[in-house]
Amino acid sequence: MASKSLTQNESRKRGLVSSSLRRVPSRLTRSLAILGLIGAAVVVSSQVSGAGASSLANSSRPVSATILKELTGVSLAEFNAVGVTSNTTAVGVPTILKSEPLLSVKLSKAVSVPWVVYIGAEFCPFCAAERWPLIVALSRFGKWSGLGTTSSYSGDIYPNTASFTFAQAKYLSPYLSFSSVEEFHNYLNAAGTSYAPFQSPTAQESALFSKFDTSPYTSSAGSIPFVSIGGRAFVFGASFTPAVLANLSQAQIAKDLTSASSSVGRPIIATANMITAGICYSTKDLPHTVCLTKGVEAATKALKL
Repeated sequence: MASKSLTQNESRKRGLVSSSLRRVPSRLTRSLAILGLIGAAVVVSSQVSGAGASSLANSSRPVSATILKELTGVSLAEFNAVGVTSNTTAVGVPTILKSEPLLSVKLSKAVSVPWVVYIGAEFCPFCAAERWPLIVALSRFGKWSGLGTTSSYSGDIYPNTASFTFAQAKYLSPYLSFSSVEEFHNYLNAAGTSYAPFQSPTAQESALFSKFDTSPYTSSAGSIPFVSIGGRAFVFGASFTPAVLANLSQAQIAKDLTSASSSVGRPIIATANMITAGICYSTKDLPHTVCLTKGVEAATKALKL
């Protein structure tokens, strides 16, 4: 069945097409025969996000200590108070594929953990929106460093949506491994004909995208952002409309994460609970201090896990 995890079909499509020009197709057409990906442990780096990174140019700057603290320090009380409800905007539900075997990564010879993969682009306003809850959720399982602040392309729909970039980010966790690809910058190439290319997916990341970001799993094939959680839970596009973040800075949005009553913070926290439940499904509810909490249990119920 096609995914219903997004708020609007157009949102998913506009993640691939700007308001004024079509971006360079980001998908590689490599065969899935490249790797025995599903059901096996894939050896990738759990330390560095993204493959084939170029320089950051002028598209981002480091996250301030204050913003990082608010972004990664949402309280348990806030998570539990919000649960999965947002009164101001619809929040999508990740797609769960229970029949798929767990996709894992070897952290060491003896330890394998679920593999979380993000594929997006800096220009994309839907990616900009989804990075907020993804960072918040992953913060419950590990620690971030190297996150950069950036915004979506000024000439696209939902212009200048405040967000972050994973281009030079590092994420460390004993429970899972995270890798990311920011395929395009948030500015155009020298000719002004397409977005400037940035990072390239690995063969494993490309194969994962090609297999799942298509019918019958989603009705908008090739959409970004794409998030795979252990190859069993997926986000195709944005979980809520980027309009929620319109005309707000990173500092203003991050501040709203401290209030469960905030019309901006609620959809981010609700989505983070949904993503957290998807992660807990792959980690077998570890750690219990995260996975067996009220907010996550509400999301687990919503996901029918």
